[in-house]
Amino acid sequence: MYYKWLSGATDRFEVRPWQAVTFDWPEIRALARWVVHHRFMLEERFIETTEWDASLRMRYRLAFSIPVNRYTVEPGAFYLPLWAEFYGDLNQNEQELFADKARYSAGLGYVFNKTWTGELSYSLQQSRDSVGADVQFDDNII
Repeated sequence: MYYKWLSGATDRFEVRPWQAVTFDWPEIRALARWVVHHRFMLEERFIETTEWDASLRMRYRLAFSIPVNRYTVEPGAFYLPLWAEFYGDLNQNEQELFADKARYSAGLGYVFNKTWTGELSYSLQQSRDSVGADVQFDDNII
């Protein structure tokens, strides 16, 4: 379930189920110390304002975890999480809040043990107000 409040905008309720596949690739010795992670998602969006509407978008995320003080990302290692995620509206008729955008992120992480890690990241989101508007950077996320 997803809810976003915008000052001066119509109040709406959203449900966003999705299907995803994730994998680490390639398994190449030269890149063995890095973790290269891919995620593909197909995301449905059902919104209710005065009536129900639906849309569909795809997402792709390419992420790297680069160890800093160890050879691999293992317990006790600091690492640099770097990733880029791209969104594409498959309907080509939605406003930008759900449609085409890109997000880039970099940070610093630490592996406490095989179960727990911590990350502090900065993300810059590229988006626009509507499908016909120019693309601009307008969201900074920590």
